[in-house]
Amino acid sequence: MAVARPDCIETKAWAKKALQEPVLEPPSVRLADDVREIASRERNKFKGYAEPTKTVLSRVAIKQDKVVTITEAIIEHPIASDNEDKTLRKVKK
Repeated sequence: MAVARPDCIETKAWAKKALQEPVLEPPSVRLADDVREIASRERNKFKGYAEPTKTVLSRVAIKQDKVVTITEAIIEHPIASDNEDKTLRKVKK
């Protein structure tokens, strides 16, 4: 692409028209018949796909031996030291 100043009336008019034309609208190009046929076939194929539905219900029975219980008991895990020989505090779980 060469950029230069327009030097005659026709080129000035052409440059002015080109600058006033919106950039966001690309020129339309008609697709070939075989391309349109393939595109419509693919669109129809995509419409046929069913989106998988997510369910909150489980089909498998929950085992009764794994029951969650909430207790007030606090278990402490002492941590001796890190790599720099600094004493660390105990954490509660």
